[in-house]
Amino acid sequence: MLRSLRLQKQEEQNRKLRVRELEQNRQNQRRQPRQCASCSRQARRGCQACRVCYTESQAKHKDTLFINQGCPFLNSGPGIQSIQWNMEFPRMSGWITDNLHCQVNKGSKLSRSKQVQVLGWRDSNDLDEERSIPGTFMSNGS
Repeated sequence: MLRSLRLQKQEEQNRKLRVRELEQNRQNQRRQPRQCASCSRQARRGCQACRVCYTESQAKHKDTLFINQGCPFLNSGPGIQSIQWNMEFPRMSGWITDNLHCQVNKGSKLSRSKQVQVLGWRDSNDLDEERSIPGTFMSNGS
């Protein structure tokens, strides 16, 4: 009986040692320099692109308008709606779907929320067009 307890403790120590070594190897591999996905320069840490390519990709999306979905883990529901927080603010999400022309894209692979890009007003593609919005959900009725 004592021998089996001793063996169990030793096996547990060996398992912890293996887990620690695996974690160290994973951390070392993650720190290795990588090549940029679109050019030959070294990629930024934790990113697939170098600084130049990353800046260029951000500049492409500078004028793009997205609806903020918030943290997907704090929003309730399974996320089947295009606007993640429609259960908390149904009038606001209804107004958005009625008045804005949106394109829904799948979010990043780590997030379950969707990217909702605003393309323009429902009957126009001009985002900068001025419109009066009487009786919106934000008016207090006075």
